[in-house]
Amino acid sequence: MSKAGTALSSEQVQQIERALASYVEEAGVKTVLLVDPDGHLISMCGEPGAIDPVAFGALISANFASTQQIATQMGEKEFDAFFIQGKDQDLYLRSVSSHAVLVSIFARTTTLGMVKVFAERTAKTLVDVLATSGGEQEGLSIGGGFADSALAELDKVLGG
Repeated sequence: MSKAGTALSSEQVQQIERALASYVEEAGVKTVLLVDPDGHLISMCGEPGAIDPVAFGALISANFASTQQIATQMGEKEFDAFFIQGKDQDLYLRSVSSHAVLVSIFARTTTLGMVKVFAERTAKTLVDVLATSGGEQEGLSIGGGFADSALAELDKVLGG
């Protein structure tokens, strides 16, 4: 995972965006998000619909973390991926090494097998892109100073 404050270069951001756009087109997913282990949105592609990407990222992170605890209880080292079936839409989550979680939202009419195949390929591409930010680290961010700007805005809102 990435150390707090590690920023992605503009080239890395472009590579991530290209990989996600290609994935959306090839797999037929509606929306794809790339979320860091702490739930922060790294990138998103497709139609967001009614989801709030910030809240959704936090929920995905918590869900993925709890699923990893289930894996431990079952004697597995970890689960690389899992699937959640909904009435109209499905969700497929795929680990991108320890760097991030690839979140795919797709219609029930989309073939899960295709989503899995293209998610695996996209995850491998993203591992290579994210690994160039300094190896196993935590807290990837896009652009330097984002966290400082966000904290400053939060201070304004809270009167700090």
